[in-house]
Amino acid sequence: MKRYAILTMSIMFFSACQSVTNDALLRSSDDPFGATVKAPFVAMVENARQPDPILGRVYFEYDNAELTNIARQQLEAIAMQIARRGGQVVIEGHADHMNTDAFNKRLGYQRALTVAQYLRSAGVWDERIVVHSFGETRPATTNWKDLGRALNRCAVVWMFPQGEGISADEMTKAYKKMVSSSPTETELASPILVSE
Repeated sequence: MKRYAILTMSIMFFSACQSVTNDALLRSSDDPFGATVKAPFVAMVENARQPDPILGRVYFEYDNAELTNIARQQLEAIAMQIARRGGQVVIEGHADHMNTDAFNKRLGYQRALTVAQYLRSAGVWDERIVVHSFGETRPATTNWKDLGRALNRCAVVWMFPQGEGISADEMTKAYKKMVSSSPTETELASPILVSE
């Protein structure tokens, strides 16, 4: 009798296990393997994605800092993006290598300032705008061909979320504070005494 009870319980146990495993292993074609597990992670990655900091590039003619009609249209779209987002707007001026370093640095500033002036007229506040010039030092592509040089004659508009980056005024204040608090040469030459 004992054997009969054990045999009956074993058959019931294995039949229950078989039905559970068959149901768990069968999937419909609408639910591919792992999709249910991956879904929360895919959503998490999408929600964590940051907006692209580069809002756009505006291109200029050779040795020129005047906006073309196409550039004005691009800046209108960029100004609308800036209005929807908070944070610092960084404008970088660039040039090709066809002139001296000093000339290209100045031309990069002129291009960046032209873009900044246009964005101001479109409603972007001065406090949000930071202007840099890299001249020919950070080319987007090679300067060997005409197309490459044309792509390097631009102003790039970046945008950082609120709290990232600092304005030019804040940077100047921080630099002055750092320079005034740095040790002099005589202080560096004297030995450091440690009190116990």
